[in-house]
Amino acid sequence: MFMSLDYVEGSLKRVDEDALEFKLINHVESGSGYIGVKVLLDGKDVTDKLTMKIGTQEARQVRPYMFVTSDYGDEVLVTIKLDEPIKRGPHKVKVVCNVEPLGSYTAEFEGTI
Repeated sequence: MFMSLDYVEGSLKRVDEDALEFKLINHVESGSGYIGVKVLLDGKDVTDKLTMKIGTQEARQVRPYMFVTSDYGDEVLVTIKLDEPIKRGPHKVKVVCNVEPLGSYTAEFEGTI
C-alpha cells in the first residue's frame, strides 16, 4: 500500500486579498499522533500563517509540531493568511508533513489564483 498526502486538483484558490486555501487528502492512515508540518508558498516558509481543518473538526492554528487525529481519506482544508496581499497569478506550494513514526510525506503543486 502506497501512503501519501495528496493535493485535491484545482482546490488552490484565493479567498481574500491576503488569503488562499487548498485541500489535501489523507492517504497516509487513520490515527492520532504528533506531526511536524512545514508549508512553503513560492519558496517562503508560511507555516506560522496557516490554519488547518481536518475532516469535520474545527479549524485550528498550525504549529510546526502538533497533535492531530485524522481518518484515512479525510479532507484537510489548509488556509494561508498573510500580512500582505497575495498576487494574482501562478503560485507553487510545498507541504511537508512528518508523521511519527510513519515517516515524511510531501505534497508539491502549482496553481493559478
